[in-house]
Amino acid sequence: MFRILEARAEGGEIVKEARSKKPAELWDAYPFTLPEHVFEPRRDVGDANPIKDWEVVCDINGRIVRRIPSKIELEDAVQPTQDESVAMLFAADGQQISPRRASGENAQIIELAASARRSLARLATLARHGNGKALWHFAGLACEAGEGLSDMMHANPKALRPVARFRARWPLMRSTHPRNSDRDKHLTDLQLGQGVAVMLDKYSKWKPDFAASYAMRLREHIEFIRNENPTICLKDGKRSINELIPAFRRATADTWWKLARQLFLKSYPEPEKIFELDRIADSGKRSFPSRRRQSILEKIRARFLHMAP
Repeated sequence: MFRILEARAEGGEIVKEARSKKPAELWDAYPFTLPEHVFEPRRDVGDANPIKDWEVVCDINGRIVRRIPSKIELEDAVQPTQDESVAMLFAADGQQISPRRASGENAQIIELAASARRSLARLATLARHGNGKALWHFAGLACEAGEGLSDMMHANPKALRPVARFRARWPLMRSTHPRNSDRDKHLTDLQLGQGVAVMLDKYSKWKPDFAASYAMRLREHIEFIRNENPTICLKDGKRSINELIPAFRRATADTWWKLARQLFLKSYPEPEKIFELDRIADSGKRSFPSRRRQSILEKIRARFLHMAP
Protein backbone atom coordinates (compact mmCIF):
# COMPACT_ATOMS: atom_id res chain seq x y z
CA MET A 1 0.00 0.00 0.00
CA PHE A 2 1.28 3.49 -0.83
CA ARG A 3 2.21 5.69 2.13
CA ILE A 4 1.94 9.48 2.16
CA LEU A 5 3.42 12.27 4.24
CA GLU A 6 0.53 14.69 3.91
CA ALA A 7 -3.07 14.70 2.78
CA ARG A 8 -5.54 17.44 1.94
CA ALA A 9 -8.53 17.39 4.25
CA GLU A 10 -12.00 18.77 3.59
CA GLY A 11 -12.02 22.54 3.25
CA GLY A 12 -8.54 22.71 1.70
CA GLU A 13 -6.62 22.42 5.00
CA ILE A 14 -3.33 20.50 4.75
CA VAL A 15 -3.04 17.73 7.34
CA LYS A 16 0.60 16.72 7.96
CA GLU A 17 1.85 13.64 9.78
CA ALA A 18 4.11 14.28 12.78
CA ARG A 19 7.75 13.33 12.16
CA SER A 20 7.65 10.89 15.06
CA LYS A 21 4.81 8.95 13.42
CA LYS A 22 4.99 6.60 10.52
CA PRO A 23 3.71 7.90 7.20
CA ALA A 24 -0.02 7.29 6.85
CA GLU A 25 -1.36 4.83 4.34
CA LEU A 26 -3.13 6.36 1.39
CA TRP A 27 -6.38 4.69 2.48
CA ASP A 28 -6.24 6.50 5.85
CA ALA A 29 -6.60 9.83 4.10
CA TYR A 30 -8.84 8.65 1.28
CA PRO A 31 -10.95 5.66 2.43
CA PHE A 32 -12.91 3.99 -0.35
CA THR A 33 -16.59 3.16 0.07
CA LEU A 34 -19.24 1.83 -2.25
CA PRO A 35 -22.14 4.07 -3.30
CA GLU A 36 -24.65 4.53 -0.46
CA HIS A 37 -21.96 3.59 2.11
CA VAL A 38 -20.49 6.08 4.60
CA PHE A 39 -17.13 5.81 6.37
CA GLU A 40 -16.92 6.72 10.07
CA PRO A 41 -13.37 7.10 11.46
CA ARG A 42 -12.94 5.17 14.70
CA ARG A 43 -12.00 8.30 16.66
CA ASP A 44 -15.42 9.75 15.89
CA VAL A 45 -17.37 6.59 16.62
CA GLY A 46 -16.23 5.01 19.85
CA ASP A 47 -18.72 2.38 20.95
CA ALA A 48 -21.75 4.33 19.78
CA ASN A 49 -24.39 2.53 17.79
CA PRO A 50 -24.97 3.56 14.19
CA ILE A 51 -27.81 5.91 13.38
CA LYS A 52 -31.26 4.36 13.41
CA ASP A 53 -32.03 2.51 10.16
CA TRP A 54 -28.29 2.19 9.40
CA GLU A 55 -26.17 -0.92 9.83
CA VAL A 56 -22.44 -1.64 10.07
CA VAL A 57 -21.01 -3.28 6.96
CA CYS A 58 -17.51 -3.77 8.34
CA ASP A 59 -15.57 -2.54 11.37
CA ILE A 60 -11.81 -2.87 10.90
CA ASN A 61 -9.99 0.44 10.49
CA GLY A 62 -13.11 2.41 11.19
CA ARG A 63 -16.70 1.62 10.52
CA ILE A 64 -18.32 1.54 7.12
CA VAL A 65 -22.05 1.83 7.51
CA ARG A 66 -24.98 1.79 5.13
CA ARG A 67 -28.67 2.36 5.29
CA ILE A 68 -30.42 -0.93 5.91
CA PRO A 69 -31.54 -2.10 2.46
CA SER A 70 -35.17 -2.95 2.08
CA LYS A 71 -37.45 -4.06 -0.70
CA ILE A 72 -39.50 -1.26 -2.20
CA GLU A 73 -43.08 -1.97 -1.19
CA LEU A 74 -45.21 1.00 -2.12
CA GLU A 75 -48.85 1.60 -1.37
CA ASP A 76 -50.88 4.11 -3.35
CA ALA A 77 -49.96 7.72 -2.58
CA VAL A 78 -52.60 9.45 -0.45
CA GLN A 79 -53.45 13.12 -0.91
CA PRO A 80 -53.37 15.18 2.32
CA THR A 81 -56.69 16.28 3.76
CA GLN A 82 -57.59 19.96 3.95
CA ASP A 83 -56.63 20.04 7.64
CA GLU A 84 -53.30 18.35 6.90
CA SER A 85 -52.57 20.85 4.12
CA VAL A 86 -53.18 23.73 6.53
CA ALA A 87 -50.99 22.01 9.12
CA MET A 88 -48.26 21.76 6.48
CA LEU A 89 -48.36 25.53 5.99
CA PHE A 90 -48.01 26.14 9.72
CA ALA A 91 -45.20 23.59 10.04
CA ALA A 92 -43.34 25.11 7.07
CA ASP A 93 -43.45 28.42 8.96
CA GLY A 94 -41.91 26.75 12.02
CA GLN A 95 -45.11 26.66 14.05
CA GLN A 96 -46.38 23.71 16.05
CA ILE A 97 -48.97 21.47 14.42
CA SER A 98 -52.36 21.48 16.10
CA PRO A 99 -53.50 17.97 17.16
CA ARG A 100 -56.89 18.89 15.74
CA ARG A 101 -55.39 19.00 12.24
CA ALA A 102 -52.92 16.11 12.41
CA SER A 103 -51.62 13.76 15.08
CA GLY A 104 -49.49 10.67 15.50
CA GLU A 105 -47.70 9.37 12.42
CA ASN A 106 -49.46 11.89 10.14
CA ALA A 107 -48.08 14.78 12.21
CA GLN A 108 -44.57 13.28 12.02
CA ILE A 109 -44.79 12.97 8.23
CA ILE A 110 -45.96 16.57 7.95
CA GLU A 111 -43.06 17.71 10.16
CA LEU A 112 -40.58 15.82 7.97
CA ALA A 113 -42.04 17.21 4.75
CA ALA A 114 -42.14 20.76 6.13
CA SER A 115 -38.56 20.52 7.38
CA ALA A 116 -37.35 19.23 3.99
CA ARG A 117 -39.23 21.98 2.18
CA ARG A 118 -37.78 24.69 4.45
CA SER A 119 -34.25 23.37 3.99
CA LEU A 120 -34.50 23.06 0.20
CA ALA A 121 -36.08 26.51 -0.09
CA ARG A 122 -33.26 28.00 2.00
CA LEU A 123 -30.58 26.25 -0.07
CA ALA A 124 -32.25 27.37 -3.32
CA THR A 125 -32.38 30.98 -2.12
CA LEU A 126 -28.70 30.97 -1.13
CA ALA A 127 -27.75 29.32 -4.44
CA ARG A 128 -29.66 31.92 -6.46
CA HIS A 129 -27.77 34.64 -4.61
CA GLY A 130 -24.39 33.25 -5.62
CA ASN A 131 -23.53 30.75 -2.89
CA GLY A 132 -21.69 27.95 -4.71
CA LYS A 133 -21.74 25.57 -1.72
CA ALA A 134 -25.51 25.89 -1.47
CA LEU A 135 -25.84 25.25 -5.21
CA TRP A 136 -23.68 22.11 -4.91
CA HIS A 137 -25.81 20.66 -2.11
CA PHE A 138 -29.12 21.70 -3.67
CA ALA A 139 -28.25 20.06 -6.99
CA GLY A 140 -26.95 16.93 -5.24
CA LEU A 141 -30.07 16.55 -3.10
CA ALA A 142 -32.33 17.10 -6.12
CA CYS A 143 -30.47 14.36 -8.04
CA GLU A 144 -30.63 11.96 -5.09
CA ALA A 145 -34.35 12.61 -4.69
CA GLY A 146 -34.79 12.04 -8.43
CA GLU A 147 -32.94 8.71 -8.21
CA GLY A 148 -35.15 7.63 -5.31
CA LEU A 149 -38.32 8.63 -7.13
CA SER A 150 -37.12 6.81 -10.25
CA ASP A 151 -36.55 3.61 -8.23
CA MET A 152 -40.09 3.85 -6.85
CA MET A 153 -41.51 4.52 -10.30
CA HIS A 154 -39.83 1.41 -11.71
CA ALA A 155 -40.98 -0.68 -8.75
CA ASN A 156 -44.65 0.33 -8.79
CA PRO A 157 -45.85 3.12 -11.10
CA LYS A 158 -49.45 2.48 -10.03
CA ALA A 159 -48.68 3.71 -6.50
CA LEU A 160 -47.57 7.08 -7.86
CA ARG A 161 -50.57 7.63 -10.13
CA PRO A 162 -52.59 9.50 -7.48
CA VAL A 163 -49.84 12.14 -7.60
CA ALA A 164 -48.85 11.99 -11.28
CA ARG A 165 -52.39 12.11 -12.67
CA PHE A 166 -52.83 15.63 -11.30
CA ARG A 167 -49.45 17.03 -12.32
CA ALA A 168 -48.54 18.54 -15.66
CA ARG A 169 -44.82 17.64 -15.43
CA TRP A 170 -42.75 14.85 -13.89
CA PRO A 171 -39.00 14.45 -13.32
CA LEU A 172 -37.18 11.68 -15.17
CA MET A 173 -33.52 10.75 -14.74
CA ARG A 174 -31.56 11.55 -17.90
CA SER A 175 -28.06 10.73 -19.06
CA THR A 176 -25.93 11.23 -22.17
CA HIS A 177 -25.82 7.41 -22.23
CA PRO A 178 -29.16 6.41 -23.81
CA ARG A 179 -29.40 3.18 -21.81
CA ASN A 180 -28.87 5.02 -18.54
CA SER A 181 -32.01 7.14 -18.89
CA ASP A 182 -35.62 6.74 -17.86
CA ARG A 183 -37.79 6.21 -20.91
CA ASP A 184 -40.67 8.48 -21.88
CA LYS A 185 -43.05 5.50 -21.74
CA HIS A 186 -42.87 5.74 -17.95
CA LEU A 187 -44.96 8.90 -18.17
CA THR A 188 -47.69 6.80 -19.77
CA ASP A 189 -47.35 4.17 -17.05
CA LEU A 190 -47.81 6.93 -14.47
CA GLN A 191 -50.86 8.30 -16.35
CA LEU A 192 -49.22 11.71 -16.11
CA GLY A 193 -51.66 14.60 -16.33
CA GLN A 194 -54.68 12.42 -17.14
CA GLY A 195 -56.58 13.80 -14.16
CA VAL A 196 -55.87 17.40 -15.18
CA ALA A 197 -58.55 19.01 -17.33
CA VAL A 198 -55.95 20.74 -19.49
CA MET A 199 -54.61 20.09 -22.98
CA LEU A 200 -51.16 18.56 -22.42
CA ASP A 201 -50.47 16.80 -25.72
CA LYS A 202 -48.55 17.92 -28.81
CA TYR A 203 -51.65 19.65 -30.16
CA SER A 204 -51.84 22.05 -27.20
CA LYS A 205 -51.91 25.70 -28.32
CA TRP A 206 -50.76 27.26 -25.05
CA LYS A 207 -47.05 27.64 -24.43
CA PRO A 208 -45.36 27.17 -21.05
CA ASP A 209 -44.30 30.53 -19.64
CA PHE A 210 -45.02 32.73 -16.62
CA ALA A 211 -48.48 33.62 -17.91
CA ALA A 212 -49.28 29.91 -18.37
CA SER A 213 -48.11 29.16 -14.82
CA TYR A 214 -50.50 31.74 -13.39
CA ALA A 215 -53.32 30.57 -15.67
CA MET A 216 -52.76 27.00 -14.47
CA ARG A 217 -52.79 28.22 -10.88
CA LEU A 218 -56.13 29.95 -11.41
CA ARG A 219 -57.61 26.87 -13.06
CA GLU A 220 -56.42 24.65 -10.21
CA HIS A 221 -57.85 27.11 -7.66
CA ILE A 222 -61.29 26.99 -9.27
CA GLU A 223 -61.08 23.20 -9.54
CA PHE A 224 -60.35 23.06 -5.82
CA ILE A 225 -63.42 25.23 -5.11
CA ARG A 226 -65.54 22.92 -7.29
CA ASN A 227 -64.31 19.89 -5.35
CA GLU A 228 -65.38 21.61 -2.13
CA ASN A 229 -68.67 22.52 -3.87
CA PRO A 230 -69.84 25.31 -1.53
CA THR A 231 -73.40 26.65 -1.70
CA ILE A 232 -73.70 30.15 -3.20
CA CYS A 233 -76.48 32.55 -2.15
CA LEU A 234 -78.00 34.31 -5.17
CA LYS A 235 -80.90 36.68 -5.59
CA ASP A 236 -83.07 33.87 -6.92
CA GLY A 237 -82.05 31.36 -4.25
CA LYS A 238 -79.20 29.02 -3.31
CA ARG A 239 -77.15 27.00 -5.80
CA SER A 240 -74.00 24.92 -5.58
CA ILE A 241 -70.85 26.13 -7.29
CA ASN A 242 -70.90 23.06 -9.56
CA GLU A 243 -74.28 24.16 -10.92
CA LEU A 244 -72.88 27.59 -11.73
CA ILE A 245 -69.47 26.44 -12.98
CA PRO A 246 -69.64 23.23 -15.06
CA ALA A 247 -66.61 21.06 -15.86
CA PHE A 248 -63.71 22.79 -17.65
CA ARG A 249 -64.14 22.35 -21.40
CA ARG A 250 -63.80 24.55 -24.48
CA ALA A 251 -67.51 25.36 -24.33
CA THR A 252 -67.29 26.41 -20.67
CA ALA A 253 -63.83 28.00 -20.63
CA ASP A 254 -65.25 31.54 -20.94
CA THR A 255 -67.42 30.96 -17.86
CA TRP A 256 -64.39 29.73 -15.96
CA TRP A 257 -62.35 32.73 -17.07
CA LYS A 258 -65.00 35.20 -15.83
CA LEU A 259 -64.72 33.71 -12.35
CA ALA A 260 -60.93 33.40 -12.61
CA ARG A 261 -60.62 37.07 -13.57
CA GLN A 262 -62.75 38.13 -10.61
CA LEU A 263 -60.73 36.04 -8.18
CA PHE A 264 -57.45 37.24 -9.68
CA LEU A 265 -58.30 40.97 -9.51
CA LYS A 266 -59.72 40.58 -6.02
CA SER A 267 -56.31 39.40 -4.86
CA TYR A 268 -54.25 41.64 -7.17
CA PRO A 269 -56.31 44.75 -8.09
CA GLU A 270 -53.16 46.38 -9.51
CA PRO A 271 -51.18 43.47 -11.01
CA GLU A 272 -48.84 45.85 -12.83
CA LYS A 273 -47.33 46.71 -9.43
CA ILE A 274 -46.43 43.07 -8.73
CA PHE A 275 -43.06 42.11 -10.16
CA GLU A 276 -44.03 38.51 -10.99
CA LEU A 277 -47.06 39.73 -12.93
CA ASP A 278 -45.64 42.86 -14.53
CA ARG A 279 -42.86 40.90 -16.22
CA ILE A 280 -45.38 39.12 -18.47
CA ALA A 281 -46.75 42.39 -19.90
CA ASP A 282 -45.71 43.22 -23.47
CA SER A 283 -42.69 45.50 -23.46
CA GLY A 284 -44.44 47.94 -25.78
CA LYS A 285 -47.25 48.44 -23.27
CA ARG A 286 -45.17 49.21 -20.21
CA SER A 287 -45.56 53.00 -20.31
CA PHE A 288 -49.05 53.27 -18.79
CA PRO A 289 -50.30 51.22 -15.82
CA SER A 290 -53.70 50.58 -17.43
CA ARG A 291 -52.07 49.21 -20.58
CA ARG A 292 -49.75 46.98 -18.57
CA ARG A 293 -52.72 45.68 -16.58
CA GLN A 294 -54.64 44.97 -19.78
CA SER A 295 -51.65 43.18 -21.30
CA ILE A 296 -51.22 40.99 -18.20
CA LEU A 297 -54.87 39.97 -18.23
CA GLU A 298 -54.84 39.29 -21.97
CA LYS A 299 -51.78 37.04 -21.70
CA ILE A 300 -53.21 35.02 -18.81
CA ARG A 301 -56.62 34.79 -20.48
CA ALA A 302 -55.12 33.47 -23.73
CA ARG A 303 -53.19 30.74 -21.89
CA PHE A 304 -56.23 29.94 -19.74
CA LEU A 305 -58.62 29.44 -22.66
CA HIS A 306 -56.15 27.39 -24.70
CA MET A 307 -55.76 24.92 -21.82
CA ALA A 308 -59.35 23.75 -22.20
CA PRO A 309 -59.61 20.23 -23.67
